[in-house]
This record gives sequence, C-alpha cells and structure tokens, in this order.
Amino acid sequence: MELRQLRYTVAVATHRHFTRAAAAVPVAQPALSHQIKLLEQELGVELFERSRSGVRLTEAGEIFLLRARRALAEMDAAREEIAALKGLTTGRLVLGAMQALAGLDLPRLIAAFHVAYPGVDVSLREDSTRDMLTMTARGEIDLAIAALDVERPAGLEVAPLVREPVLVAVPGGHRLAALETVDVRQLRGETFIFFTPGTGLRAVSERATERAGFVPRVGFQTSSHDRLLALVSEGLGVAFVPASAVSDPPPRAVAVRPASPALDRTVGVVWRADHRHRPAADAFLALLRERARLEA
Repeated sequence: MELRQLRYTVAVATHRHFTRAAAAVPVAQPALSHQIKLLEQELGVELFERSRSGVRLTEAGEIFLLRARRALAEMDAAREEIAALKGLTTGRLVLGAMQALAGLDLPRLIAAFHVAYPGVDVSLREDSTRDMLTMTARGEIDLAIAALDVERPAGLEVAPLVREPVLVAVPGGHRLAALETVDVRQLRGETFIFFTPGTGLRAVSERATERAGFVPRVGFQTSSHDRLLALVSEGLGVAFVPASAVSDPPPRAVAVRPASPALDRTVGVVWRADHRHRPAADAFLALLRERARLEA
C-alpha cells in the first residue's frame, strides 16, 4: 500500500468521478484508475461502485476512507513537525471559516500570516459551521473559525475569540420598525427568513424563538447574509442577523434593532483535541488570539 494510493482514494471519494479526481491530484486518469485497482486487489474488496454517471463508495470504501484521511493527515503533520526543527519556513495550513466573522478581518489576517511565513501554503474552506466542525473532527481542517453556538462533535477543543450582538431585522415599513428594541415575543406570527440548518445563526435564532414560547414560521432559508437582508428589504419576512453582517447604514428598506432579551453569538476557533497542531496552525492560532485581544 502506497501513500499515493491513499491520496487517489480520497480524491475519487471527494469528486465521485475518476477523471475529475485525476485532474485534481493531478495525475493521468489511467494511472489513477490503475493504482485504485491495485489497492482494491491488495485489500480484497472493491472500494468504489462504478457506473456511467460516476462512482460511489462501497461500505468497505467508507471504512477505508476514514482511515486514509487520518493517515494522510498524520503524514502531513509529521512533515510539518520535522520542518519546524529548522524553523517555520515551509508547511501547510488548512483553514475553515464561516461568512460573518464578528469583526475578524480574515483576509488581512491571512495576508499578515503570509508576510511572516511566506513559505507556508494556506488554503481556505468556507462551509456551514456544522460541516466545518465535522471536517475538523476528521482531520481535514487544521483550524475552523466558527460560531460556538452549534452542538459540536466529541473530541474538539475550542477557544472563544469574539462575542457579538445578534439583532432583529424587519422591513422598513414594518410595525416594529419604529421601536428602539424589539421583544422577540412580538415576532410571534411573523414569517421568518432563517439561515440554513447547521449554522450558528440558525441555532441562535431557534433558541431565541423557543425561549419566547413559539415555533417560528419559516418562509425562506438562505446561506448568505446579503440575501437574507435583501429578502427582508423586499418585505418577505423578518430575521435575526449578526451585527457584523450589517453595513452602516443598514441596507435600504431594512430596519435593524436590538433584541429583547438581548441575543448574542460567540465566534471562536476549533481544532481536534487529540491531534498535535502543525507548527503553521500554532502560529496562526497565536495570531488569531492576538488580533481578537486587540479588537476587544
């Protein structure tokens, strides 16, 4: 069994297609297919079910994929630690990040990190908080910057960075727009625009309405703060929105008010508890903590 076979297996499982996986690795498609076939022969099982539309993992493939990802993550970490003996001159860092980061300017942070460690290859993945936490638990992401309001898989450590208010957004002509604060109970019976399940904002929103004693009527779901506010501006519903996602002044035809009782969310950084940090991850975590301290 060779490391390249593990990498090819992960690529095929990710892209669900041999040709696309070969282009991503990159390697010639016949060579990739040949190595996967050799691996299956060695294991005595098929890892993928092949069809004209693509491929999908078999039950044995699902089991093997989990171990392959862990093995590759450990090998990458070993290379990073050996490189650290000579100083952080090379390496790799995989970050996960949510959309609105509560005042944390991630592009500027990455730029500052790149200036300090130009030899480190940084990649960024953006997804829902729930998906990022899952990828972090599997070792696919070194550090995830995410809302800490979502239930987390076991085996993760967290460091809170920023706490920010969550506000109520209503159309500009809404009956509640003239109020200085909006009692969440006053939103009973309204149509809500919610963030998609698995996000921190969705968790905060659902807890807020539950504490207010009602089940929200959800008319629309989105994964974009801009689209959420645009839907509110068109009079299609009300929403909860983090303060960092609201421009100053707010979008036209949207009134944004503090909630009563006050709502907030916590943004932090998450990593696997049983996984020794790569030196690059340690360096970026220190930068994150320092920037959060200065912002506070």
